[in-house]
Amino acid sequence: MNRRQFLVATGALATSSRLIPATHASSMPGRAWGRSTPAWFRTLYNNDSTNLLSCYSPWSNPSNNAHPEVFSQNLIEASVAEVAGLVDVQLFCPGLCWVPWWKSEFFPAPANYLWYYELIEKPAGPYDAYARYMLGGGDMVAGFLQACRRRGQTAFVSFRLNDVQFLETKNGSVVLTSDMSKFWYDHSTYGSGDLYTLGTDYLNSPQRAQNWAIPEVRAYKLNLLKEICRYDIDGLELDFNRYANFFPPGSDVASNVAIMVDFVKQVRAALDLGPDPPPPPPDTASASFYRPRYRYLCVRVPSFLDVHPKLGISLPQFVQAGVDMVNVSDGYFTTIESDLALIRASVPETKIYFETTQTTNFTADYADGSRPFLRTTDQQFHTAANAAYRQGADGISVFNFAYYRQTSNEIASDPGVGPFNEPPFHVLKNLRDPDYVASRPRWYVLAVDHDSYISPSMQMPQILNAGESTTFKLFMYPEGKNADAILRVRLGVPDGYAGGPVPDWAPVVGLNGTQLNTIPYIEAPLFDPYRANLAVDPTRFRCFAANSALAIEGQNLIKVTLTQPTPEYAGKVTLDYLDISWP
Repeated sequence: MNRRQFLVATGALATSSRLIPATHASSMPGRAWGRSTPAWFRTLYNNDSTNLLSCYSPWSNPSNNAHPEVFSQNLIEASVAEVAGLVDVQLFCPGLCWVPWWKSEFFPAPANYLWYYELIEKPAGPYDAYARYMLGGGDMVAGFLQACRRRGQTAFVSFRLNDVQFLETKNGSVVLTSDMSKFWYDHSTYGSGDLYTLGTDYLNSPQRAQNWAIPEVRAYKLNLLKEICRYDIDGLELDFNRYANFFPPGSDVASNVAIMVDFVKQVRAALDLGPDPPPPPPDTASASFYRPRYRYLCVRVPSFLDVHPKLGISLPQFVQAGVDMVNVSDGYFTTIESDLALIRASVPETKIYFETTQTTNFTADYADGSRPFLRTTDQQFHTAANAAYRQGADGISVFNFAYYRQTSNEIASDPGVGPFNEPPFHVLKNLRDPDYVASRPRWYVLAVDHDSYISPSMQMPQILNAGESTTFKLFMYPEGKNADAILRVRLGVPDGYAGGPVPDWAPVVGLNGTQLNTIPYIEAPLFDPYRANLAVDPTRFRCFAANSALAIEGQNLIKVTLTQPTPEYAGKVTLDYLDISWP
């Protein structure tokens, strides 16, 4: 059999006509009997799978000088083992969820890789590590479940509904990668099929996403999800955040919601069918009465409600369609800002989790291309968790935790992005305990978000001219903290800034109506092993003392007035960061 015959036989050359029609959920079997037992989990841990190769970990490259060239079951086992027992649920994301990193009958990954390497005119390779693994008969989902079962760990799969990171941008042009599926390619500007993408400027990530108003787009993802549901997973997460773009601008919101609700119903029905083949009943004598255990359905959604309608998200309707758990996510950063309390009120009986990550903010974008991260400290994990519990969360989720480590990504591994560390695994177990996190020091952060599309309600950045004011809203819970707080506000990077001191600027800051006293610069208000102000000149900060009696439990108002601008920058400044801490 030649290469083309293999591609045809395995389905890689099939077009959208091969898609299995999506059955309407109302005609499908389902079970509601398990929903009387709510999810008991306190902590969820997302493993994005790609970190297994890209991150320099002790178990993937002990010499810490090169990332591994071979993907293997050993990497999956080690990634599961390092957090086993520290979290309640491990969620495994098998890549970008376009090319199946499991044994797929609907769309076999080996065929897609062979098609891709022919497309780029390298039919003989060299193939990348993921391609070699899948061409060799690999199955990441089965491997993950095996690793979790060996350690008594609850195992979910997290499925990204529209992630478009399979294209890279280099020097202002788009570069294809082997993570791209033939289905996407055929229905993009590169292919000859009907256009399914939401735009044609693929340098702009949201325009790469496919349009979910098109039935074939939904059917492609549903067929992949049906295969995952046939594995013996404990639960499934539908990730709406990667990437949060599903429908054309100006499309009918009610129609979009109806589409997504029906999709959720169909996933719920597939999940309820149970694994295939089903696990043997514990007591063969009662086999006729055996029912597979209930499997949980979770959705990862943006943390602000105002973005939900355009994505077709209605949490009350999702819950009615069979969702058990809601993972409230900023998308990339650990932040206090969210509509968590409103989300709690909208689905009062549903388990809600608030997401934390490895970083609170990018420090800056410098001319040399480096983009330093502010790593999330222990106190910031505890602070975010405490605020979430106080606003009604049932638990905490953790995303991108492995990326404290250096990676093979050219930008993320730039020395200016560091320092790189082993993740603070010790913090995970304590996130389960609301009383523990309430007893710890507080470190609240307001910062610029990476994605205004998914988080349009973020308060940073703010541009001020001389004499102008802005008021930030921040939910804080001092809970009897007696020591004075330290408040810091940071000037954004001015145009043309290449490092060094920023010309004099001065703000007046008030907390809940009381003006605060200025204090000398403080590099780190609480212990920070990652260097709090990485690559930032102290003159970009102004620091203040806040009497603990000024803060209230709940929403606080922080007013910043610019009294002295920087004359070199047109008499105005951009504020891009604020934090307040209690020891």
